[in-house]
Amino acid sequence: MAVISAKWLMHMVRTHRSRRQLAQLSDHLLADIGLTEAQRQAEILKPFWKTRGQGR
Repeated sequence: MAVISAKWLMHMVRTHRSRRQLAQLSDHLLADIGLTEAQRQAEILKPFWKTRGQGR
């Protein structure tokens, strides 16, 4: 059980870090990766436990 919890926790940390980095991208870099501002906002506003298209 502790292994599953540790893996889950590390996944949540990576998700939070990725969204924080996404929030800091310039408009130019955002366009380079093919995301709109609306898509960025939708992703960074998700709670950290929502991943892989689970939405809000």
